[in-house]
Amino acid sequence: MKKMVLDVCAKINLSLDVIGKREDGYHLLSMIMQSVDLKDRIFVERIPNKPFTLKTNHSKIPTDDGNIICKAIKVYCDETKIDDGYQIFLDKKIPIEAGMAGGSADAAGTLLALNRLNGNILTMEELSNLALQIGTDIPFSFLGGTCLAEGIGEKLTKLPDVDLNLLVIKPDKGVSTREVYTALEWEKIKKHPNNNKIMELLASSQQNDIFPYMENVLYEVSKRFVPEIEDIIVELEEKFFCPKAMMSGSGSAVFGIFMNLEDMEKAYNYFSQKYHSVYKTKTVKQSIYEIK
Repeated sequence: MKKMVLDVCAKINLSLDVIGKREDGYHLLSMIMQSVDLKDRIFVERIPNKPFTLKTNHSKIPTDDGNIICKAIKVYCDETKIDDGYQIFLDKKIPIEAGMAGGSADAAGTLLALNRLNGNILTMEELSNLALQIGTDIPFSFLGGTCLAEGIGEKLTKLPDVDLNLLVIKPDKGVSTREVYTALEWEKIKKHPNNNKIMELLASSQQNDIFPYMENVLYEVSKRFVPEIEDIIVELEEKFFCPKAMMSGSGSAVFGIFMNLEDMEKAYNYFSQKYHSVYKTKTVKQSIYEIK
């Protein structure tokens, strides 16, 4: 095999809690993550004895060592001692600086593709451990679906899959994850998600009852950087009968869960007049799909 094409999925957070901080500065998390069918497509071709190249359709994405795909290739080649050339094209659809782990999904897809092109010489556990060197969301992107993520995001527990229709709105301005966590005073957080209750309801197939227990503790910080986050949430819930709207990750993307597709269509038409990045999407059971 010399070529692979993969679709890699974005994620949203059904909850995000910060419960501590390690001595190395990483925050300890407890969050429920969910794959959605908003996808990037990655084309990977192995070209022996040629230099590595990365191209993309997105003008704001670097194609040098600043790109997480390049970092993924470096750690893989360092680990396996296989330094063949690779030609990669990234067809970017997941919005950037959105809190939807688009970069992590791209890195996961790249690592998986490299490993398969080289005969699966690393196990998935080894690949996940390798991925943690460059991003804490990447192990989730291998597993996908509905998961509880703990620690710094690397401890994953598969949960019953949910089936939800979503509208995602990303304000034109993005948010720096680093800036949000730097500004966060986690000891002063007053409103937390109830992950235990969410998991109990999911186990009982009562997914529509989880909404009151969903929360993102980064929201209060992120909306200081992008006030539109709060405006979008209020409009989704008050104008369009959306039973739950919240920010994903550190933002700036907001998602609304819709029970009625006509209401979602009205909201889509409204927000599409205000923002460039508006997507109708739904939850999915995995994060990476090979295109034959």
